[in-house]
Amino acid sequence: MGLRDDEELIRVALEAAKTAPTGTSPAGAVFAADGTELARAANSREA
Repeated sequence: MGLRDDEELIRVALEAAKTAPTGTSPAGAVFAADGTELARAANSREA
């Protein structure tokens, strides 16, 4: 996995963060192994 792959995964995480509800602190995450995306998520509410 190279820098380009890392940058793409960061973009995916940022897109996931955009799905967080309004009024929360947006956070997105991507879990990947060997360049394959296994999961992505965003926060659903502020703790």
